[in-house]
Amino acid sequence: MKHAILVTGLFDRRKTEERSIESCNRRLYALKEEQGKIFIDMSSLSYADDDDEGALEYLGKALETYQDMESIENQAMVIDLIADIYLNMREVNTALEFYQESFNLYKAARSPKSAEIMEKIGEVELIRESIEKADEYKRDEDESEEEKIPEIELPEELEIDYQALEDILDDAILILDESRVYQSYHQLEDPLTHIGQAYQMSKDIGDLKGEATLLLIMGDIYIGAENPDQAIHYFEDALKIFNKLDYDRGEAVARLMSGCTYLVLEDEENASYNMKIALDILHSLNDKKAEAVARKLIKNLYGSI
Repeated sequence: MKHAILVTGLFDRRKTEERSIESCNRRLYALKEEQGKIFIDMSSLSYADDDDEGALEYLGKALETYQDMESIENQAMVIDLIADIYLNMREVNTALEFYQESFNLYKAARSPKSAEIMEKIGEVELIRESIEKADEYKRDEDESEEEKIPEIELPEELEIDYQALEDILDDAILILDESRVYQSYHQLEDPLTHIGQAYQMSKDIGDLKGEATLLLIMGDIYIGAENPDQAIHYFEDALKIFNKLDYDRGEAVARLMSGCTYLVLEDEENASYNMKIALDILHSLNDKKAEAVARKLIKNLYGSI
């Protein structure tokens, strides 16, 4: 009887110990999880102080903590943060490697966040392509003096052939695919009235690209009517819309037309500034045909005034 009581007591004590160990493990896990969060908070504070290296160091400690816990999703989350910092440091290739690692972990954990990281990877790859194109463009500029826009020197007395200038700007507008829909309006007896109606319709339906393109065409018509002061307002309004849309090709054409008009208005500074940006944009778009058209327009313009 006494032996039975001792054995029973032993098993009860072991059960109590097992429950206590489980409880301690849970507490330990919670403490480690809190420790990981603290390291992340410390990383955020370092990052806010522009201390990227310190931020990366604390994230490294957080990652070690979550690896010890075998918490895959938390590891993926920390690696994503590390990638963000490298991206901010403009170390794009390193950032992409960490984003890919984060994606693989989220995918292994069957987390829906893997889709979010995949979107990030796509965006960063676009950034890398843009940087590579910009670097290539800079190399081209360094290697070729012909790419530079010549300094604008105006004669003391300008004799402007407005009809020739309008023809030049017609070609500039055609760089935009959207313009082809409206080119027939030029053939009408009162083109401004019809284009004005089309402009109002585009505005009513929220067609911003159409609206801006029609502004360019109206400005072009005012050039033909020998009214560059009115034309420049239309070109500038179109430029604002294209900038709002982040439509680079539209911005390039609006700046090209503005630059030509500023040249007529004897504003050499704005003429050169707008033409330079227009060519830079078309070059960055890697549209050799559009860039060639723009350069030809500028050369022809010098001969038309």
